[in-house]
Amino acid sequence: MSPTNYVLAISVLLVVICSINVSAVSVEKYLTLTLRQKNALDKFRQTVEPILKESYMKQDTYLIQWLRARNFDIHSAEQMLRANLKWRKENGIDYIENEDWSDMISDFHATMDTYDKTGRPVGVIDIYDWDIRRAVIQGKAPRLLRYIVWLVENVTTQVYQRQEKLGMNVTQVVVLGNANGFI
Repeated sequence: MSPTNYVLAISVLLVVICSINVSAVSVEKYLTLTLRQKNALDKFRQTVEPILKESYMKQDTYLIQWLRARNFDIHSAEQMLRANLKWRKENGIDYIENEDWSDMISDFHATMDTYDKTGRPVGVIDIYDWDIRRAVIQGKAPRLLRYIVWLVENVTTQVYQRQEKLGMNVTQVVVLGNANGFI
């Protein structure tokens, strides 16, 4: 990928992450299923459970997201989940938290250490201060993309931990992007 394409890809990714306006759906509404959807969930769980290694992956909240993404088409949801698990394995995503990110944290500040009043993790990304062009010129674009994946993993792990360890009904995160003077 050319340096210009890396800058464009990273910029678009950041803008999308910071500008998504997701309507808040309560956990109860998210988990409420019709009989047809519940039957699809049960069949989907039976089909994919043998390939799910982590306990959070066996939770209803995790499985439902795959089904909802494919309009409860079990076969399509399974294909999507398998592709995701393959990508995670090929890219070592399950071990990404063990990597040293000190070089990226200092240049690409983001915090993921607070929660809103409903318990959702809150991430704050100061993208106005991110010099993506410099990272690309220095050959750090692939590392920057991996760092962004690490940030996403960090915040989603917090969701799963809040569900499993604290029993909280959390299915969403809040991401605030400070883009003052970004361009």
